[in-house]
Amino acid sequence: MAGVSHDHGEGHTHDHRHDHGHDHDRDQGQEHGHGHDHRGVGERRLLIVIGLNVVLAVAQVIGGLAFGSVALLADTIHQAVDVVGLTASLVALRLLRRGPSPQRSFGWGRADAIGAGVSGLILLASTAWLLVEAVSRLADPTTVDGGPVALLGLFGVAVNGGCALLLSGGTHLSQRAARLHLFTDAGGSAAVVVAGVVVAVTGWSRVDPLVSIGLSVVVVWATWGLLRRAGQVLTDATPAGLAPEAITAVMKGVAGVTDVHHLHVWSLGPDDVAVSAHLLVDGERTVHEAQVLTAHVEDALRDRFGVSHLTVQVECHPCEAPDH
Repeated sequence: MAGVSHDHGEGHTHDHRHDHGHDHDRDQGQEHGHGHDHRGVGERRLLIVIGLNVVLAVAQVIGGLAFGSVALLADTIHQAVDVVGLTASLVALRLLRRGPSPQRSFGWGRADAIGAGVSGLILLASTAWLLVEAVSRLADPTTVDGGPVALLGLFGVAVNGGCALLLSGGTHLSQRAARLHLFTDAGGSAAVVVAGVVVAVTGWSRVDPLVSIGLSVVVVWATWGLLRRAGQVLTDATPAGLAPEAITAVMKGVAGVTDVHHLHVWSLGPDDVAVSAHLLVDGERTVHEAQVLTAHVEDALRDRFGVSHLTVQVECHPCEAPDH
């Protein structure tokens, strides 16, 4: 099995490759250190965001019960589940600090998918309960104090919007997912404000459960997409948008590659794509020539599809059996 090399030309001298490798190791060390710094900052910011969201969730529960607002309770349940999601992001960042190990050679990249799956299932269960409650309120509407409900909704918009901005500097996937949840929460809180204003101005209490139903539909739609993506990662499915035929064509487009078979494409985590394959090459190449060729294949797949892990077996004649 030929490994992937960073050496892209046969004319490199041994000394040049040695210097390049030294510089690469130094750069990798710097990037690794900066990565730990960014994750440390991200963890601290996530802790602040989690604390603020807990305070908001408690305030919304008290307000929803006190003012009889199902829409506010719907946003509260979503808020509470998102606290679980934010906590999962925090745990994922801390697990990623550990990196690969002999027992976990790919590291903890799938912690994100596991956390997303658990949060998604909890969110679906809570949303089902809220839908039942909202439908019952449509049939038998209760009095809603619109003014305080609108004020609590504004508080939710401020907290969620501010928290999203607080995480705006993070580049990790868990932080991006957290920002998406927070922006969604801000939109839900804005809907609560609209419901509160309508009730305060018109006295039409049915707008409150109607807004709750609308929010629940949006949440279910977003949660289904989240669960589907998590399931794709956990079941080693081919990532969406990556056709094996297209990957094969790119690999065969590299000079020296005559055929590609036993191709496997899967996700180690969000935006972390792995590929393994057998490459049939022309002629009988030296180990160095095979390494240079696989480096060109690696570059092509990274540039075109963002592949981060490539494992190839180089062959000078076809496999004797269909399966190897």
